[in-house]
Amino acid sequence: MKQFPLNRIGAGVLFAGAIALGLVGAACRGGGVTYRPAVSVSTIAGSGPVRGADFADGPAATARFARPQAIVVDQTGTVYVADTGNDCIRRLAEGQVSTVVGACGQRGHVDGQAASVRFSKPAALAIDRAGNLYVKEATFLRKVAADGTVSTLAGTDDAGYLDGPGSTAMFGGNGSVEDGLTGIGLDQAGNIYVADGGNHCIRKVDAGG
Repeated sequence: MKQFPLNRIGAGVLFAGAIALGLVGAACRGGGVTYRPAVSVSTIAGSGPVRGADFADGPAATARFARPQAIVVDQTGTVYVADTGNDCIRRLAEGQVSTVVGACGQRGHVDGQAASVRFSKPAALAIDRAGNLYVKEATFLRKVAADGTVSTLAGTDDAGYLDGPGSTAMFGGNGSVEDGLTGIGLDQAGNIYVADGGNHCIRKVDAGG
């Protein structure tokens, strides 16, 4: 067992490595990592490392996800999840998990109303004040309006690098999370900023798409 030297931080607090005993809220430094004992971690939805079904809506404790990659929280506290392995967007509200758009195991690229929509490995999310979601796929940026209607803002089926109108713009990506659009941000004017991992750059999609 690795031994760590004992150190003293503040009155009456002794710790070894990253384990602290003493005053709650004191910072504990060990092995180059700083921990705060008042912080705790809990699971609010999903099975944890349990083998079995990858998809299930319903009570948070029994819901199932497959490699969720991103979350956002709206102004009411509702949590939206990019359930990458299930090709859909999920919602956690009042202890219940439901599917917002997409169909589990039915990968594709179909815009329209929620029931018919298809996604392919959604892996980044952003949300605006009106409750519209912005979803990153490998080579597409899509929008889920507050009424559930899905549209494509920018990108094509083919990976590449091209600025211009959203319908012809191209993003890097070979189907992997790392090589596609890897992050989304919004400004107050409604412009969208994306990290284009495959092209090693930051792209801007203006408010008009």
